[in-house]
Amino acid sequence: MVELDHDQQALARLFYDLCSEYERPFIIDVGSHAGTSLLVAAAREDIHGWAFEPHSAVYDVLTRNIALNGMAGRFNSFQKALSHFPGRRVLKSPCNDKDSGLSCIGQPNYSPYKEQYVDVVKLDDIDGVEGLESVDIISINTEGSELFVLIGATETINKHKPDILLKVNWANLNQLDVYINNLSDYLELLGYKGQWIGAEDMVFRHPYGKSICKKPYFVDNPGNCGLKVAIVKQRYDVFGPWRSGKYDLVHPLNVLKKWPSKYSYLEMTHLFQADWLVLPFCHDSKNVRQKIDFHQQTLDDNMEYLPNVAGLPLENYDVVISLDPILRPPQNGKALYTYFQNEHHHSEYTQSLRNPLPGYDLFLDHMMKAPSWVYDLPQPVAFPYPRDPFVTRGICPGEQSDAIWFDKRFVMMLTHGNEVFHRGGFESTVASLEKRFRSQVMFRNLDFEDMTRWGDPLSYLQDMAKCSCYVNLIACGAGQGLCDAASLGLICFGSAKLPYHKAICHPVCLCNDLSELEWKLSMVRGSSDLQQEIRSWQDAALSDVMVTQPLRILQAAVDMKRRRASSVSARHVQSSSIITELAVEELPQEVARINAIKLKHRAEAEYEKGNYDDAIHSCRQALWFDKSDHELFYLMALACYAGKDFKSALSNVAECLEINDQFRPAITLQAILLREDLVEDADYTQCRARIMYLIYNRFDGYDKELDSKRIEQYNKILDELLQNYISNGDATNQLLIEHHKLRLNRIAAQ
Repeated sequence: MVELDHDQQALARLFYDLCSEYERPFIIDVGSHAGTSLLVAAAREDIHGWAFEPHSAVYDVLTRNIALNGMAGRFNSFQKALSHFPGRRVLKSPCNDKDSGLSCIGQPNYSPYKEQYVDVVKLDDIDGVEGLESVDIISINTEGSELFVLIGATETINKHKPDILLKVNWANLNQLDVYINNLSDYLELLGYKGQWIGAEDMVFRHPYGKSICKKPYFVDNPGNCGLKVAIVKQRYDVFGPWRSGKYDLVHPLNVLKKWPSKYSYLEMTHLFQADWLVLPFCHDSKNVRQKIDFHQQTLDDNMEYLPNVAGLPLENYDVVISLDPILRPPQNGKALYTYFQNEHHHSEYTQSLRNPLPGYDLFLDHMMKAPSWVYDLPQPVAFPYPRDPFVTRGICPGEQSDAIWFDKRFVMMLTHGNEVFHRGGFESTVASLEKRFRSQVMFRNLDFEDMTRWGDPLSYLQDMAKCSCYVNLIACGAGQGLCDAASLGLICFGSAKLPYHKAICHPVCLCNDLSELEWKLSMVRGSSDLQQEIRSWQDAALSDVMVTQPLRILQAAVDMKRRRASSVSARHVQSSSIITELAVEELPQEVARINAIKLKHRAEAEYEKGNYDDAIHSCRQALWFDKSDHELFYLMALACYAGKDFKSALSNVAECLEINDQFRPAITLQAILLREDLVEDADYTQCRARIMYLIYNRFDGYDKELDSKRIEQYNKILDELLQNYISNGDATNQLLIEHHKLRLNRIAAQ
């Protein structure tokens, strides 16, 4: 009998809450240890499943606990470890049995330790897994091997879309050269979204999982006209929308009620009748990450993204608009590839004002500092957030009062703070403004950092529509609030310092300070004719700046690109792959390395499956982020060699040796490729390539090759390589092959 500590109690409660969302949950507990998590099942007779624990002594305790708590008929226990390769591995455990929960396969972060051989299997290969009606929850606590367990369970995960609960041992992860980003990125590729629920615990859920399946917001309606536009955005930002879908031609109010987004994006959607494509990538930003963590539940409730990025039919569109540069456009793509940089304080914004990032045709400068027309491609162009402003008035009717809507940042500037942290001063400022202008002052009464609350645009617009005037006199922001107000028919008072304000506001309504605002507001209120003139001015400006001008710019750019494409059509230039994980330029080194490692693991996984073309493609993507990794070229060389493309294999191995001329596996492979009599059957070639891959991995998973029909062939190849290493004086690989050749045959003889 033991008492759970605070963290264990919290994890047990979470596990129980997850189970409570299913009628008869089937759970798989990987790394069960003594069965701490499984004891939750003792409280409900409808919970059943499997438990995996490789440590022999701990496994005995696990089985006794299952029997002691009356769960023997509901749970099958397996004395096995799970990974991405079957076979036998060394399990390392602390010498003190009380710390057996730290046992791991790999290099532990403690000493001394003791070793024992354990059986290792893939979850996808377990007898009976294919016949399971459902798998609802997978809990994994393997002290650093979580990623390999997930890779070995990919088919099961894709089929059942279970909730996945991970307990992460940071030190052991780093020992295996795996990072938490690799875990989350891999699950994101499978369509999952995750969140931290403790210092070491994460829970991942699939949007189509049985417990949380929701219908998409948009329906497929092909009734688009004019330019065919796709808007592409990263999965995580603070503005939304967070769902992919085709443009829905139903009444705008019905769309608005279910749109968790900045309203300017919704109006842009209506103007272009655009499709939304939400991708599972995001820029690494501490500011954005903090906001995401704060609003994780909002994102979980509203997110639906496209995990299969490579198959997006972007070339079927006339215009592709990326909100932040997250695409890697083809060199000769037919579509017009454009992008915004939402955060204008980002270094990419300054760089893009000089020249668009590689592959893009236009940088859409929403701050309007770039040229106002398309003179060439590629180039930056002044491009306000396009919108169909008159949709707004049709969905927010109502009588206006004398209230004045103040931009929140303007009130914050007057207060020198925020209403959350300077509540008294903020209320005093609002009271002073109401007294000075003899009208109610309204604003978006939310913490400015709570950006996702802007995701309720309907209530936001309904509140604003009750006002008669809008005020913002500071040079802050691009001016979306002003455009929202003008779209609703409010008289807008702005600053002559901002391009949006100068473009939308009537000259009478441009003010330098509060004193000027006071007498101009009084003058406008005293003349109904002037009010009508100002509203007509604003309507004409909105129609020109926000509708006509953006459409003319895009149409001109599309025509220019089509003319260029037709002039080179005789060359039959073929497009390359479209998507990358992130824009590569100016990425922090650690971010680039994370993406390179992620893609490298993906390449290895594809190679292990025998998908050599996919492995090569993933290696090439990884090289966008880290061109100095010689192992990527070696992996491509092996994949080409296994596919009998010897010329490409030789080229890639040469690239590998150019970076690291002492990389022994590449030297061996090059010697094989340079033989004049290189004529091998496909089976022999793949066997040799497989062994070269095992040498590269220090024979991790070598016992997967225990195919009795191939043992002789494996021995022959190992002998050939052994002679090669002896002649080259490579003592390290010579001993490695001798050792594993002996063990391979010893296990095969059992």
